[in-house]
Amino acid sequence: SPPGPIGSLGPRSPSAMSAPGEPTTGRRLARAHTFDERIIKVVVRSGSSLEGQTAKEANFRRRYDAAIISLFRAGKKTTIHGNLGRIVLQVGDVLLLVTGNAFDWTDNNTKADLKPYVADSVAMHEAEDALDDSVPTVSDIEREFLIAMRVSEAPKLLGARSLVGQTIEAAGLRGLPGLFLIAIEHFDGTIEHVVGPDAVLRANDVVWFAGERGAVATLRRIPGLESPEEDQAGKLKVRPVHRRLVEAVLSLRSHLVGKTVREARFRTLYEAAIIAVHRQGRRVLSKIGDIELRAGDVLILDTGPNFVQKYRDDKNFLLVTEIDDSAPPRFDKFYIAVTATVLMIVIFLVASDYMTLFQPAVLAARTMI
Repeated sequence: SPPGPIGSLGPRSPSAMSAPGEPTTGRRLARAHTFDERIIKVVVRSGSSLEGQTAKEANFRRRYDAAIISLFRAGKKTTIHGNLGRIVLQVGDVLLLVTGNAFDWTDNNTKADLKPYVADSVAMHEAEDALDDSVPTVSDIEREFLIAMRVSEAPKLLGARSLVGQTIEAAGLRGLPGLFLIAIEHFDGTIEHVVGPDAVLRANDVVWFAGERGAVATLRRIPGLESPEEDQAGKLKVRPVHRRLVEAVLSLRSHLVGKTVREARFRTLYEAAIIAVHRQGRRVLSKIGDIELRAGDVLILDTGPNFVQKYRDDKNFLLVTEIDDSAPPRFDKFYIAVTATVLMIVIFLVASDYMTLFQPAVLAARTMI
């Protein structure tokens, strides 16, 4: 099974919830509350009022104080261009949810519409017999990574709009292919769960996405977002345009096991910066330098293009693979492209009586190359 997913997170008991009517501080929690107790799997019940409705039509977010991260039907992940709110729900759909403070298993609506996803082997065996192997396995569901990105005060792309002060909707962070925004960690340490479209971004906020492994590359291409570990990655002796993302799994024999990232001097030793650590299916939320490494840890590395070739047979790693299309965006090429396009248009307008658009287009292409 693929390394580094969110993990097998069962539903919280009612005692772990805020009681109905209990005062809360909105949807914000102290950092001590991790995502472990926030991400649960549920099944749409037979006779549920959700049947035949989309999540948007059912007002799912407000009704349950929960947002759908992933939807599995007949054992397969289902999506419509990244927009889960447009999928018509059916009985037996398995939903991976991120829940807010007000989510409550004792609520009548919740009890009538949803039930906990049972992952033990006996229940799974019975369900598979009843539904002709259409129930997704745990490994099918737990393929989501937790990915953190920081809102920079000024985007690296000159002239790009800053994300600071923008709503989630206006910033274009909703409906990203393969990604779902599950939380915003504010600079003061509070965390906002079940993020609505009107939530406002602040400088140095950390936005948390659930998504597939390759989706990290998508986030790197958004001006105004950067890795929280960008300060460390920037110290690498590798030109930014040559950097790649690599996934490495620590072996049992690794000399790194038992040391913190700082003690291991990982960046100096491997010319690679660790930007995330996943352990037993969960992202370790501690500061990277303070994480004590263990066998089986999945490290997401920001490094040079030769790391895989150099360390794929290293005894310290069980597996080393490059994440597809993870090269950082070439923002410098943007200005060349704009200049070439403007030049092409000007030449064509001035000399349109003597040439077709083909000649200036060829000139613009040569400029960009």
